[in-house]
Amino acid sequence: MLTTIEVHGVDDLHKLANLTKRLLKRETTLEQEFPGYIYSQKDWIAEFQDSDVIGVLSHAVNV
Repeated sequence: MLTTIEVHGVDDLHKLANLTKRLLKRETTLEQEFPGYIYSQKDWIAEFQDSDVIGVLSHAVNV
């Protein structure tokens, strides 16, 4: 899963892992979780054009 989401600690990471699990099991949809929200590739590119560095941070969570 690729997402542009800010995680501010272990609690947020657990929530994201739980959401991902429910999405993969088709128990929920992005539209149900984030009604009316639209974030396109154009938005992503515009957000990172002003930044010199795009960092990647990886974590593993047991759910």
